[in-house]
Amino acid sequence: MGAFLGRNNYSDLCGKIIIGNHCFVGNNSIILYSVHLPDKTLVAAGSVVTKSCSEPGCILGGNPAKVIGGVDNYLERSQSNFLSLQGKSFQEKKDIILGSEKLIES
Repeated sequence: MGAFLGRNNYSDLCGKIIIGNHCFVGNNSIILYSVHLPDKTLVAAGSVVTKSCSEPGCILGGNPAKVIGGVDNYLERSQSNFLSLQGKSFQEKKDIILGSEKLIES
């Protein structure tokens, strides 16, 4: 039936949501109709996206969501926090992860 009585007499479609390539939408986010997310857009968890973003590679967050940064800047700033575990054995991965926890605590 829809939210408004009789709405289906006029339309059963409110608007498209377009999500580009290589996007990430965080858990419990809401994207309203007629929003376009360009390529490489990251939506923070719990955000409510009410407007389209014009630039690819932006980070959206909040309620209502707004641009809070760029993916490229985030990668540059956070590179020291990343752990490289590819090609490592289980024991090596465990040692790296446990070693990084000790670094965080100090």
